[in-house]
Amino acid sequence: MHRAALDQLAKLQASEAERAPSVQLVDAAAESLRPWRPDYLLEAALGLAGAVALGLFAAWVVDFIAGPAAPPEPAFVQYAWAPALGPESEDRLPPPSFVNRPPTTLDLPPPEPPPRELTDTEIGALVTAATEDARLIAVALLIGLTVEETIALRWEDVDVTAGAIRVGGTDARTLPLDEPMHALLTARQQPQAKTAGRILEKPAGDGLADADVARLVLFTAYDAKLDRPQEVTPSALRYTFISYLLRQGIRAADIDRIVGRVPDTELLAYMQLNSPAAWRPIEDIERVLPALRKIIAAGTG
Repeated sequence: MHRAALDQLAKLQASEAERAPSVQLVDAAAESLRPWRPDYLLEAALGLAGAVALGLFAAWVVDFIAGPAAPPEPAFVQYAWAPALGPESEDRLPPPSFVNRPPTTLDLPPPEPPPRELTDTEIGALVTAATEDARLIAVALLIGLTVEETIALRWEDVDVTAGAIRVGGTDARTLPLDEPMHALLTARQQPQAKTAGRILEKPAGDGLADADVARLVLFTAYDAKLDRPQEVTPSALRYTFISYLLRQGIRAADIDRIVGRVPDTELLAYMQLNSPAAWRPIEDIERVLPALRKIIAAGTG
């Protein structure tokens, strides 16, 4: 009976061991040196980035509300005269001076904006609505003449047969007498039968002044119903023609041969606004504006 009980116990123990799950140790447990959460490095980086962004935003808000800072005023330093040195020592003392003087560039006036450049539509409307004198002035400015040269232009300077206009003065040059300038001068010369004297004159026989030319151009711009007619000046017409030449790629050395002398600073500003891809010789430069060519074609048709 004892042996039978031992055999029964052995069977029971064997059956329990078979039913138990088997466990295999792969790696021994180790203590983690980094916490799972929170991630201190990531949260510190996010907090620092947020602080920098908030500081930049606060600085921008302060500058936006306060506006630009006023330039610092120069501090005047006056040397005190020492009576102990005697009156003769005053001649040896340095004169009063300024410290913390702002840069000299702050004293310079800002550059003036360029004149208004007219479009082809505006040029066509201006020339069409102009009177005889105003039309001649506008076309003269749009072919390279200055206001002074237009006023001083005389019949002796115009060679209708050779098709040339001889401009005198310091910027002496010869301009081709193309249309519509040729037609304007021919129509003006035939009824008057003039071969000498100024081309543009007042009814009393006096020559025009610069103010008279500006007045005619302004009134013509108003009659043509152009936007902002006060900006349409002789300088605007001249700038329109120079810009047209520069966009074609005329060389800077050839500008004087067409429009006369242009100040260096003014010419550099024009060239920066109208920078062509390549330079072309003066023979390949078209001197008649597209708007004037349309007027010629319309008159011919």
